[in-house]
Amino acid sequence: MRIKPELPFEFAGIRTITKVGSVAKGTIKFSVSATTIFGQNVYVSGNIPQLGSWNLSQALLLSPDAYPTWKGTITAPLGTTVSYKYVRMYGPVTKLAQPEGLKAARVQWLDGPNLSVTPSASENPVSYNWK
Repeated sequence: MRIKPELPFEFAGIRTITKVGSVAKGTIKFSVSATTIFGQNVYVSGNIPQLGSWNLSQALLLSPDAYPTWKGTITAPLGTTVSYKYVRMYGPVTKLAQPEGLKAARVQWLDGPNLSVTPSASENPVSYNWK
């Protein structure tokens, strides 16, 4: 059986532009430097379905593999403005295991206005230092 690769795919460090129907898409690579505490993860929430359409239960979970830098990648239509924010969230924690200081702050949005990127090429890196 032959397996068809999903697009976009990476081969020898070269990223593709995905074209679905007549809509070309580019890759957005999120990278945020953010420290966290045990049980906390960093997500990206935004105005497009790939970022959950501002619904936190569907936000993009970033990878902590390069901690304290969290990374994630999506594709989005070229020329479409993508508005987004980084969010620190705690996973489900039982009341017995949860320290007193964590009870009030299960979700922490990045302060300030929304960030945005408009994909105009095959790869669009965005980075932020969240202090």
